[in-house]
Amino acid sequence: MPSDIEENSATAMRHLNASLLDARRELIDLSRRNRLLNTTLGGKRPHCLEVVNADCNEVFTSLVRDGKSISFSPLPDFKLIDSEIRSSSDQPSRQLQTKPAAEVLERRLLKFFREARTFEEEQGVNILYLAIGFLHWFEDERSEERLNAPLLLIPVTLERRQARDTFVLRARDDDIITNVSLAEKLRLFGITLPELREDDEWLPSEYLTEVASAVAGQRRWGVDSVSVGLGFFTFSKFLMWRDLDATVWPDSGLLQNDLIGRLLGENSSDNPEPPLASDEEKIDQHVDFASAMHILDADSSQALTIEETRRGRNLVIQGPPGTGKSQTIANVIATAVAEGKSVLFVAEKGAALDVVHSRLKSAGLEPLCLVSVQ
Repeated sequence: MPSDIEENSATAMRHLNASLLDARRELIDLSRRNRLLNTTLGGKRPHCLEVVNADCNEVFTSLVRDGKSISFSPLPDFKLIDSEIRSSSDQPSRQLQTKPAAEVLERRLLKFFREARTFEEEQGVNILYLAIGFLHWFEDERSEERLNAPLLLIPVTLERRQARDTFVLRARDDDIITNVSLAEKLRLFGITLPELREDDEWLPSEYLTEVASAVAGQRRWGVDSVSVGLGFFTFSKFLMWRDLDATVWPDSGLLQNDLIGRLLGENSSDNPEPPLASDEEKIDQHVDFASAMHILDADSSQALTIEETRRGRNLVIQGPPGTGKSQTIANVIATAVAEGKSVLFVAEKGAALDVVHSRLKSAGLEPLCLVSVQ
């Protein structure tokens, strides 16, 4: 029979797994609010700039295989036939035709350019993609609203040489992405999206045909293999959700790490570690200011925080803007470096990295900093 210790350990592990599952559920959005599950190409507020008359294989080959830039142009003479747009002339392979007139098109491209650049500067990731092919699907048999999910996403960038030049589209040197959110959603229907082939010969039309076969059993569903759209798509939360899947971790013992347990609300001690100093105590009894490595001014609460981290305590620092968090972080880093330690400082926004780096630089510690913005 298992001992009490083994039973308690098994119970704690179950609680920890449940906490991890709850944390993952908060990250993923499988509702129609997720643009990866429902992208609009038309209407008053489309999510994407719709490209018409495009050959997905030609666009893919020009952008990705040949590394060429592709320009945009408003659609010339056209007329609506059976709700589809038929151009009066063939579209050049290195030009993407769109519905908006030239002036409107240029405004939309400028908006995409500015928002993509701002997001990448603040978050450190690209979210501008050219979507190729869409899955038309319904949430259930009774639903009358058709949803559109992009299938292939090519990471791209908008460029122009001078302010008055027109924009061109280039593929980024990043991996082409399949719709990971859609893949997870379709698992609920018992459908598995195909994987991209790893060779260099595949074409988008082949992948879209495979998707069509995978969803063939769903009534009213279908793959639109000619739709192409330029828009913003973000995968950050889904990627975090996937990374928190303990079954794919290389080290199964990570869940037994005390720090991870504390972060997930488990393994909390009945007798938590008391603060370094109470509100009534003088902090001079706990902090040796003569040897403290404070490169920036620090008040009493900040000094205690720096000392706690120096002693190896784990803690969370909270406070509204302007309360000196970046100042405290700079002091913490300087203190650790003075003791021969290395510090990894990460932040969601590049601006946070810049502020701390600027403070360290102003204190003469720039030669000790290695800055990497992804």
